[in-house]
Amino acid sequence: MLVSLLISLAIATFAIYVSFNARDEIVQIGAAIVAILCLFLSLIFAPTLIKLLIVVALLLSGKPTINTQGNNEIGLNSKSVY
Repeated sequence: MLVSLLISLAIATFAIYVSFNARDEIVQIGAAIVAILCLFLSLIFAPTLIKLLIVVALLLSGKPTINTQGNNEIGLNSKSVY
């Protein structure tokens, strides 16, 4: 599984590079789609510990909240100090 993970991440990295450096728009779109698919595949191939670390990082990063003060803004709660 580790080899599959590394191959998928390598393809995604190359596709992102091509997406940013291509001159044709259709090539950029195709490379971006390939990169997204490979990144999702890398999540499937990743070991359980890495998946748990991703989930914990997402949970600790902040939760989107809806402001009910009447101005319909969506904010992001964060524990960092600005």
